[in-house]
Amino acid sequence: MTAATIIIARWDDWVLPEDAVCEVIARVGRKHALGLALINQALHDGDGQLELALLAPDGSTMTVFSKEDCKRRTVHAPLNPREGTHIEPYEAGQHFVRGVVKLTSPATATSPANWQRPASGEPEPSELPPALPAEPVSAPPTASVELLNPGASPVELPRRSRKKKRSRKKKKRTTRGGAQPEPPRVETTKSAPPAELPSNASAADQIAWAYLRLRVDAPDQLRLRGDARRRAVYKRIAPDFTASRSSWTRAMKKVRDYD
Repeated sequence: MTAATIIIARWDDWVLPEDAVCEVIARVGRKHALGLALINQALHDGDGQLELALLAPDGSTMTVFSKEDCKRRTVHAPLNPREGTHIEPYEAGQHFVRGVVKLTSPATATSPANWQRPASGEPEPSELPPALPAEPVSAPPTASVELLNPGASPVELPRRSRKKKRSRKKKKRTTRGGAQPEPPRVETTKSAPPAELPSNASAADQIAWAYLRLRVDAPDQLRLRGDARRRAVYKRIAPDFTASRSSWTRAMKKVRDYD
C-alpha cells in the first residue's frame, strides 16, 4: 500500500503560533493531541516544512531559526490554545510560524467523501485530512422502573406521579388557618476580587488576582493577545514582575474556577 501526503494547513506569511495550532486542530476533527503532534512534527522535520521566527520585545529585530534550532524547540498549548500557546524553552519576544503542516497516511484509507471540511471563512488547503472516527455518545438515562418479570421491558414513570409529589409539598406548607408565606429568597452575588494584592500569595495566585482586577479596572487590556496580554497582567502586579509559563497556566485555571 502506497502512502499519500495530505496538506493539513499552509501559511505563506508569518502567523501567531496560537492561530496555527487552532487551525490545525480544527482540520483534524478537534483532536487536540493529534493537531499539536502534527505541528511539532512539521517543526522538527528535516525538510523545514514549518519555519519558526522570534520578534524581539522592542520590535527591532526578527530572528528566523535554522532547522537545527527548530528541532530544539517545542510548541505547547492548553485545551484552549488561545489561552497559553507558547514555545519552549522560553524566550522573550513574540514567536511566529510559517510553512506547511502535512499528514502522511495510506492512500486508500479513506475516501474524499469522509474528509473533514474546513469551517466557513477558513482558507481552503489543496487537500483536506480524512475525518477521524466519531466517539460514541451514550443517550441520557430516562427514569424507568423494571417489572418483577425478568423478561419484561422497562416502563416509564407516569407524569401524574410527579404532580402528586408536588401537591404533597404544598400541603405540608399549609396550616388550618391558611397557607404560610414562603421564606424570602436571598440572592447571592459573586464577590469582586480584593483591591489590594494579598500578602504571601503564590505566583499563580498573584497572576489570577491581577487578571480579575483588570476585568474591573481595565478590561480593554485583556483583549490583547499572547505575550502582550501577559505583560499587561504582570504589570498590574509590579513593573518588573515575571513568572514561569506553568504559573500562568495554573493562574488561568484559578480564574476559570472563580467564574
